[in-house]
Order: sequence, then structure tokens, then C-alpha cells
Amino acid sequence: MRHHFPHTILLISFLLLLIAVHSHAQALQTKADALKHFASGETFMENNEWEAALQSFNACLRIDPAFADAYYARGLVHEYFKSWSEALTDFSIHLNFKPEHSEALFKRAQLHYRLDHYALAQEDFLKLLILPAGETSTVFFEQGNFNGGVSQIFTAQGNGKKRIYNWLGLTETNLKDYPKALMHFDSAIRLSPTDPDLYVNKGIALERKGAQNEAMAAYTKALALDPKHGLANVNLQTLRSKLNRTSSTSLLDSAILNNPHQPYAFAERGYIHLQDGAYQLALADYNEAIRIDPKEADYFLNRGIIHEKLKQYELAYKDYSMALRLDERMASAWLNRGNVLLHLKKEKLAIEDYSAAISFEQDYAAAYYNRGIAYIRLKEYAQACTNLKTAKRLGHNVPATFEARFCSDKPAFMSFDFCWSCFFMTKII
Repeated sequence: MRHHFPHTILLISFLLLLIAVHSHAQALQTKADALKHFASGETFMENNEWEAALQSFNACLRIDPAFADAYYARGLVHEYFKSWSEALTDFSIHLNFKPEHSEALFKRAQLHYRLDHYALAQEDFLKLLILPAGETSTVFFEQGNFNGGVSQIFTAQGNGKKRIYNWLGLTETNLKDYPKALMHFDSAIRLSPTDPDLYVNKGIALERKGAQNEAMAAYTKALALDPKHGLANVNLQTLRSKLNRTSSTSLLDSAILNNPHQPYAFAERGYIHLQDGAYQLALADYNEAIRIDPKEADYFLNRGIIHEKLKQYELAYKDYSMALRLDERMASAWLNRGNVLLHLKKEKLAIEDYSAAISFEQDYAAAYYNRGIAYIRLKEYAQACTNLKTAKRLGHNVPATFEARFCSDKPAFMSFDFCWSCFFMTKII
């Protein structure tokens, strides 16, 4: 019998070679298609066609899920659309491929900070301190302070350590590690002693630490470097008011005159007017703050309080609803909207709002108290009694006659107002 093994082996080898060549050609074509979509995405970004850019990068990654730079580029697009979680995911995937890409690490650190992931932000900013500076073309916006907007632009490479120390100071302040925060701000100040933003941020950390006089000195130093610095004026005015050293709004007036586009100066002045009972002046200031920054829930909350003080309940309801649209976890807005509904004799809806407030803040004594009042109005005395007792246990003042009247076998209805003192006024600064 004759054996044809050599011919068979040769044929199999030839077929495998053809398959390999074909697979290689397919891989090259796939890579080319992915590159084509990536290049299109970059072009769309340059032309500010962000939706088209997103579609191109999505197509690129469907073809080649290991295309590292496409994740970074798509993260930038998600940032443009303020899709923070999606951007964070893309930058993180990119960093799995390129862990020393400083621009991506900086972006991720900023997003962690924005999303209140302060421990993770701290970790990334500390990594940035030890990474070698690489080539960069990406432009970042500087976070100058806690409440203001953009003050400067810089690249990840340009004077980067000062910026990283500043961000670390901000991060440690939010982690309530004030000694570390001050250490980082001082490091930034040594690198850039004429930057007023650094002194403002240091002042905020000192104020939260309880070092009020040192905080005033930091704000004063910022104003010496930049007499028109809006947040320095606002914070110094606020701190002086806290210490009862002045009750005027002169510094805020100056801040607004020098920079009428900063919403927090109007908000702080409006708050002072609100405390003083000058409701029309307060309303004018909060109207302006909201015009400049319509995305700040606290502004709508405080304007709602002003409308309520003016007995403009429908307008108050709209403002509280807008505050909740911007921040659904704001327990004080649920409480205040419930109060408005109680005013409008919509007890069942008020109970829903008080219940929402309690779901976000389980020890909210005022919400239990006012929910108890709503149940009394509905003559649901058992529920009223439970809520009033809970409010009392949590420290709320419950008149002794209430338990006697509404927790007995035969409760007697009495007319009274709900907890007007429970209005929650929030300060921005």
C-alpha cells in the first residue's frame, strides 16, 4: 500500500497558510475600518459636531474594542454632553491600556471629584504628582474655587504641580482632612504665591476647620492680590457677618459691581436680605442669581422660601419643584414643598412630600412633625400620634397637649398652624 502523507501534509499546510493570509487581511481591513471611524470622530470633534463624533467612536469601538485612544476620545465627547459617569468609564478603560497617560488620569481625577468620589480623586491626583510630564495638547479648565466657574485654562503639563496641589487641597477639604488640605494649598502657594484663587481655597479650608481669623487673613490676602476677586469678597463678607463684625452688604455690593456675572454674590446678598426680612430685595437678587446660573438647586430653594414669605404659594411650589428636578435628594425642598401643599389644603400630597423628605433624611424631625399635622387634618389620629412621637424623640418641640389630645382613645381636633419655623434656608457660601 502506498502512503500519501507528504502530499496530505503539504496540502494542509497550504490551506492553513491561505487561512492565515485571509485572516491577516481581514484583521488589517478591520483595523483600517476602525481607524477610519476614529479619524471621522476626530474631524467631527474639531467641527463641534459632537453627536456625529459620538456615533463615529461608537462604531470604531464596535469594530475594535481594544482601540485605547477611541475610549479617551469618546470620554471627551461624553464630557461635552455632561455624561459624567459615561466619561469616567471611558477614561478608566483607556487607563487600563495606558496607565501612564497623564491627561486621561487628570480627567478621571476631576470626574471623581465632580461625582463626590473624593477618596478616588485623591488617589488619582497623588498618582499625577509622580508621573513624568508627557506631551500634551489637551486643554483643561481650572477649578479655581468651590463655588465659582472657570477662571483660567491650562494644559496638564503647564505648571501642573501647582494645579494638582490645588486639586488635592480641594479634595482633602471635602474629605474633612483639613491639615492635609492646608499642606497641599501651601505647596501650591509656594509654587505660585501670587495666585489669589489659592488663598481663597485655603481660606475655605481654614473656615471649615474653625480657624475663622486665619480664614479672614487668607481672603484678605486674595483681595490684596486681586481687589475684584468675586468669591474672596463674598466669603469675607459672609465670614464677617458670622462673626457679627458687620451687617452691611458693602463687600458683596463691591463684588457684584466688579463682576456682575458671578451668581453666588447675588445669592449671598439675597440670603442676607432674606434674613433681614427685606423680601423684595432678596427676590431681586435670587432672580439674578438664577438668571446667571439656572442649574443651581439651592437658588430655587431659597427663592421658593421668599415666595412663601410673600404668600405667593403657587410660585413657591414651582421653585421647590424646580429645586427637586435639579436635585431630587434635597430633603429640605421636599419639606418646604409639603408645607406649601398643606397651605393649599392638599394634605395627601403634602404627606407624600414629607415622606419623601424622610426617605432621604431618616432623622428629619420637622418632616415627621409636619406629617403628623397633615394626618391630624385628615383625622387619621393614629398616624398623627406616631409621627408626633417620632418628632419628639428626634428632638422636635411637640406641645404636651398634642399627645394628650391626639394619642388618646377619643382625640379632639384643634386648630393650629404647622411648623413654620421648620422652613429650611440654605446658604451657598
